[in-house]
Amino acid sequence: MKNTYKKTTQTVVYISGAITGYSPQEYLTKFAEVERRLTARGYVVVNPARLNDHLPHAANGDFAFTHEGYMNVSYALLELCDYIYVIDGESTSKGVKLELEYAENYGIPRMYIV
Repeated sequence: MKNTYKKTTQTVVYISGAITGYSPQEYLTKFAEVERRLTARGYVVVNPARLNDHLPHAANGDFAFTHEGYMNVSYALLELCDYIYVIDGESTSKGVKLELEYAENYGIPRMYIV
């Protein structure tokens, strides 16, 4: 599927990785490292971990929405991208599996190099 939302001629890459089960510091750090490496290679990067961290949180600090709610945000972000990149070793995560399935259904190929 051709990305009709994109203004840049640069390739846009979505980072996919596990968030559930990790502390915010852990998942933000691992996503930031991949974002840094992809950016250094000249890609425009969509980092859902960083973006999700700015979505509303409950008074106790927990995420305010269900997993399904966050996945819907992820799907919308993914539609803006040319590729999906999965963080090494995280393809068994429930969210990653859903994102990969969504990407496949919409013709968004998987990127394997970083």
